[in-house]
Amino acid sequence: MVFALAAAWFLIFVCLAKGVRNTSKVLIFTVFYPYVIMAFIYVWSVGKNNSSSSEPCYLRSNFLQINWTHIQANTSVWIDASAQVIYSLGIAHGGITTIASYNKINQNILRDTIIVCLLDSFTSVYCAYVVSSTFVCMSKEFLKNNENSPYLVFIVFPALVSGIGNGGLWSLLFFIMILALGFDTQLMIVETVMTALFDEWHILRQRYVAVIAACCFVLFLLGIPMTMKGGKEIFDMFDSSSTKHSILLLCLLEVVVVAYIYGYKKFIKIIKAELKVWVPAPLYYFWGLTWLCLTPLSLLVLLGFSFNDEYEVWKKMFDNNCDFDFFFYAGLTLSLSVFIIVPLRAAFILLKKWIKDGLKCENMSQIWKATSNFCPEYLRNGRDPDVGNSHLPEGEFTCTGV
Repeated sequence: MVFALAAAWFLIFVCLAKGVRNTSKVLIFTVFYPYVIMAFIYVWSVGKNNSSSSEPCYLRSNFLQINWTHIQANTSVWIDASAQVIYSLGIAHGGITTIASYNKINQNILRDTIIVCLLDSFTSVYCAYVVSSTFVCMSKEFLKNNENSPYLVFIVFPALVSGIGNGGLWSLLFFIMILALGFDTQLMIVETVMTALFDEWHILRQRYVAVIAACCFVLFLLGIPMTMKGGKEIFDMFDSSSTKHSILLLCLLEVVVVAYIYGYKKFIKIIKAELKVWVPAPLYYFWGLTWLCLTPLSLLVLLGFSFNDEYEVWKKMFDNNCDFDFFFYAGLTLSLSVFIIVPLRAAFILLKKWIKDGLKCENMSQIWKATSNFCPEYLRNGRDPDVGNSHLPEGEFTCTGV
């Protein structure tokens, strides 16, 4: 497993070292290949059962007869669903922002947003059909024994493809699909980390390949414990805790910062005036309703639900005098780490401003306002004397600081 982990990180390093343009060529295969394999699996499983029972249960149910009381009481369903939507869209953890940062300034972000959301929804329904069709092929006893396993994809699908003619070939194609899915996620996460490092410390760009190699090597070392004895518990801890509370908080902070601190109207003005995107009146008011009200309120409620669920687990453990569970507390620390990191960063910025300009209201209020550096990178570089190209005025990005 260590060699497999090393091979995966070596592939990530090779792709990133060649730059984003070459990486996009790799993604053309790794993104579309799973759709093709899942289509074959769905057609075969439906043909084997010769029935329509492969339709997902939530699509077969009468919408008015669904037990909404049970769903409302089971808040973990809503928390998991919201976290999955946020994670799959790549928002809140920088994935979609990083990829979008390589676009041209006049990219039609409205069109791209609609396409991404529609494709994400289609993929969710598509996968639901494929998974439901495979469940029909499995015995009830088999599914019952593995219903809570996070490794269900490595249990159900291999059992299914083993029954297809040329099972060895299909097993190989299936695991290439799993490799492609993991490769996409791993590649985008590392690209996000590297972009953040290069943007924060520009001097690192001079050692582009060396920095990528160092980052991949460090992440490889961090992954080694998961390949050792007891690695399953470490993996389960990260799987259940890494996006438990943090992704909801980060998404909430993003909405609040853009819609309230920077300003909804100023942000829309940038989209219309600088990005040259036409925003129709119905969409303008829809965005206002969601960004200013519905989205932050929903995220706040879900965040409260997640803390309540965590409290119930704590209470149950203390009431039953359970033994100390290292992985539980380590996972809890991991999930709550963002609640410490974000305030620490904010405190650092405030302290830095206080040391530089003094603790005055007019000085501290500047922290909440956009500076002239809130603009595309080519404009910042054009105003930087160290770059040797200072012909671009500060007011060219007209919406800065308005």
